[in-house]
Amino acid sequence: MPFETNDRGHLYLSIPRIQYLISALLLGLTALFFAVWIARDPGGDGGFPNWFRVSALIFCAASAVGFVWWSAYGSPLEFDEGLKSLVRGHRVIARYADLDHVEILERRTHNFVFYRVRLRLNRSGKIDLGTQSSGLDASDMAARIATVIDKPVRVVIR
Repeated sequence: MPFETNDRGHLYLSIPRIQYLISALLLGLTALFFAVWIARDPGGDGGFPNWFRVSALIFCAASAVGFVWWSAYGSPLEFDEGLKSLVRGHRVIARYADLDHVEILERRTHNFVFYRVRLRLNRSGKIDLGTQSSGLDASDMAARIATVIDKPVRVVIR
């Protein structure tokens, strides 16, 4: 997820609105599939119980609505230097004083390595900022954040 600078000069993490809309479309189509399946065979054929199909329909429809809402009305995560806080919309997520460090979590699988950038809180919490496929991109992202919040960067390899 790319960082940008707004008109006030604050760093913010943009929202992948197109990805959310695509996800909403796919989940909506899946919900439609389940609705047609239930309508054609209301009693269930024994392959899948009816409660499963209804639960899947409700889950897919609710998730699609959530993704549409988030893509239309979601606010980016902003590093407000005036308030010394992380802000989403008008809501303060965390103060810079509550942050302990920026963490780059390196995860390795058999064929793939990916990097997750997180903010670690003093009270053992974390704020996930997204996944990067390149160590260079993750390092750049972590360095920009660490500069703004004046906290160290730590790398964790798992």
